Amino acid sequence: MGTRLDGEVVLLDLASARLFHLDAWSLRVWEACDGRDAAALAAALGADVDLVSETLLSLADAGVIRPAGSGWVMMTVAWV
Repeated sequence: MGTRLDGEVVLLDLASARLFHLDAWSLRVWEACDGRDAAALAAALGADVDLVSETLLSLADAGVIRPAGSGWVMMTVAWV
C-alpha cells in the first residue's frame, strides 16, 4: 500500500508492517523497473548508469524491487 505526496511515495508492506519512503528520483527508477537492466534503465531515464545501479541496489535492499533475469522488476504493491 502507498500514497503519493509532492512527487514522493510512502509504501506500506502489510505483510511485514514496513514503511518505505521513495523520493522523487527513487520513484522514477522504481516505476521504470519493468525487466530492463541498469544500463537500459539509465538510458531510458537519461541518467548515469552508476547512479541508477546504486538506486537499484537500495531499492532491492528495501525489498521493493527484485532481480528478473538480468534486469529488475517491481515487487507487487497494493496502494492505499
